[in-house]
Amino acid sequence: MLKKSGFHHPALQEPAVAKEPAEVIVSIRDLSHTYMPGTTFERKALQEVSLDIMKGEILGIIGHTGSGKSTLVQHLNGLLKPTSGSVTVDGLECGGKSLKELRQKVGLIFQYPEHQLFEETVYKDIIFGLSRLGLPQDEIERRVKCVLDIIGLSEELLWKSPFELSGGQKRRVAIAGVLVMEPEILVLDEPTAGLDPRGSEEVFAILTELNRTQGTTILIISHSMEQIAAYCDRIAVLNRGRLEMLDTPRKVFSQEDRLRSLGLDIPEITRLFRNLHRAGYPVNGHVLTISEAVRSISETMLAKETHKGGNNA
Repeated sequence: MLKKSGFHHPALQEPAVAKEPAEVIVSIRDLSHTYMPGTTFERKALQEVSLDIMKGEILGIIGHTGSGKSTLVQHLNGLLKPTSGSVTVDGLECGGKSLKELRQKVGLIFQYPEHQLFEETVYKDIIFGLSRLGLPQDEIERRVKCVLDIIGLSEELLWKSPFELSGGQKRRVAIAGVLVMEPEILVLDEPTAGLDPRGSEEVFAILTELNRTQGTTILIISHSMEQIAAYCDRIAVLNRGRLEMLDTPRKVFSQEDRLRSLGLDIPEITRLFRNLHRAGYPVNGHVLTISEAVRSISETMLAKETHKGGNNA
């Protein structure tokens, strides 16, 4: 059984380091989606988007409101079907006949998933989807215990009403209801929306632990550039339904002017250190997280002390 990981503030994390090349688990080719085609309300939400998602990676998806982020991820478990193009998940064609199998592979968590809690107890909410798979009781119990360990909830809470819990606990219960299905891919739309800093820390601790220990492929839609920089291996940037950029956080956030033209920003700590660097201060202008910023300042101070000592000698 997995052990509960410690919680860390995302801004204090090291930026994600690209993993070794892996196999493709999701293949998206020339994907287009049009809402209400042929009506006066017709809207093209996606236009010829093509990308591969690698098994075991954490992919961040960013873009201004209406750029197509949510529309894109809803194709991964068949909630939406392509108007044209194709989406293949681990060999399964999305929108095909294998919808049940597809939705066991891909877990989709929308904003404020705790609003969907409705059962009398936490336990019943967690196993709601699982109980419909016809699994033996011992397997259900095994999965519940494993997930409780991952999300850091006590078994004592299983018999409480979910409405008695804190906002962060409710969010974790809602996530647990997806994790017990043991999806290979987990998609989260603004996973920390409405949570306080500690609640946000807890959610990202769960996600990174799940990715590290289970190899779960994770897709995160977020408006927090700090979270995207700290946790994602790659970033997909959408704009008006098109894929504009697809690269590592360091390379994406190095293109500040281009991001601004798309209505996006860079992490606040990155902006601060770039401004300091431009003003002539001897700091690294490419930091992405507070951890990197602290290291940059420490290295600068050490270099000054070494230089001072050499001069005194």
